[in-house]
Amino acid sequence: MRTTVLAASLLLTACGAESQSEDAGLSSNQLADLAVLDEGEPGTKEAPLIIPLQPLSLGEIQEGIRPGAGCDLNQGESILMVASLDGNGLAKAGDALVRLTSDGPTGPTGGYFSGPGLSISVGRTGDGDGVITEETRRWPVEVAVRADNADKPVAFRAFWRCGA
Repeated sequence: MRTTVLAASLLLTACGAESQSEDAGLSSNQLADLAVLDEGEPGTKEAPLIIPLQPLSLGEIQEGIRPGAGCDLNQGESILMVASLDGNGLAKAGDALVRLTSDGPTGPTGGYFSGPGLSISVGRTGDGDGVITEETRRWPVEVAVRADNADKPVAFRAFWRCGA
């Protein structure tokens, strides 16, 4: 009996050793999951995402775009991009302000914006009237940001808020 338990333990240890990475103690499946997340492909696990846009300050917004009706891209309290209904926009990438123009109408459904070294695509993820707050409406969106020197865009979720 003792020999059987010892043999079974050795067999399980040997099988486990084949599927473990010697470098990090991770299984081959775990390494494959990490590789997918590093490549930015959809997966079931969340990975830290580096968004190529930095939050705009109120001063930068006031200096960079005319007041009036428009939309903004936000995550929590951070405003990542603003756009007026006339098609002008502003974002911050790499600590530099980037002036954007819209390649179509700017409004509640999102839009496509481009500027020197950067393009941003904003698209609503659901139908409906959005969440109404004070004088604005807000919708969940998917965003794709592509730097001119990047192979792939960085995609993330945020909110698109429009109003006066």
